[in-house]
Amino acid sequence: MHGRLPLPVLREMAKRGGSHESPRNEEDPEIKAWKALVELQRRGSCRAIGVSNYTVRHLQELLGGSDVTPAVNQVEFNPFLYQKELLRFCDGKGIQLEAYSPLTRGHKLDHPVVLDVARRYSKSPAQVMIRWGLQHGLVVIPKSAHPPRED
Repeated sequence: MHGRLPLPVLREMAKRGGSHESPRNEEDPEIKAWKALVELQRRGSCRAIGVSNYTVRHLQELLGGSDVTPAVNQVEFNPFLYQKELLRFCDGKGIQLEAYSPLTRGHKLDHPVVLDVARRYSKSPAQVMIRWGLQHGLVVIPKSAHPPRED
């Protein structure tokens, strides 16, 4: 669910008065999907399962209703979107945080602090941002829409 919410989630939000943060129940699309993933893992169809864009509250609800802990939670995470509480929670539960958009989609690569650190260590701004994520224990997934930058 990166960017857009699926139609079933939007319908459920409408039923709840527009809040995606309402407590989840057995009929929630995310809970149904999680149970399906758990079943696939139990059958040996996959080794690890995870979630995406889950907050601490979402994770607490999921863990409260499941005997399986997600291996990973993929969220947008970077120095400009530092989710310290989520990082601590996931570390404490053994959930690996995976950062998408660790380069802020390029919007902050020219930030003065990033540029200063990059100059100081003779690195590119992208290398500085990726290193920041790695030093915080994240799995970072940089992406570029420009093939020459992907090398």
